[in-house]
Amino acid sequence: MLMDFTGETGPGFTCLVTLLRPESRGTLRLRSTDPAARPVLDPRYLDREADHHLLVEGMRRALDLCAAPVLRAYLGEPTTPSPVSDDALSSHLRDNLISMDHPAGSCRAGTDGDSVVDPTLKVHGVDGLSVVDSSVMPALPRGNTHAPSVMIGERGADLLLGDP
Repeated sequence: MLMDFTGETGPGFTCLVTLLRPESRGTLRLRSTDPAARPVLDPRYLDREADHHLLVEGMRRALDLCAAPVLRAYLGEPTTPSPVSDDALSSHLRDNLISMDHPAGSCRAGTDGDSVVDPTLKVHGVDGLSVVDSSVMPALPRGNTHAPSVMIGERGADLLLGDP
């Protein structure tokens, strides 16, 4: 991206490494019976070692790409840790990890005991209640969640209106 995520005021270039299929799973729980109370969200980022390893490897590959002479001429020196050891990259990762703000799957659809809604988006064990949003996605899409969310909304509307 031609934007600077470091907080500097000048022009910048940012190469974000994104984990598309995290193994780590967070939790979303009710704080109380008060419907106005905010839920308790624990994303549990990097809870699984595999996620941490993949992000560090992705950072290493991004640094290698940006170090290529054709790009280095335009980008200048990186603002990442030096020397680029696994420990330095790991520390940088933990200090700078951000969410891409496309959470999904907190009420995943399915037929197993861990799913929240069935394939018709009805909440298991609660008559008359359906969930029709990106939270029903059983797995995160590898792209933006917008288009799948629109599709879920359109399908959910059909289901609620009795259109099979």
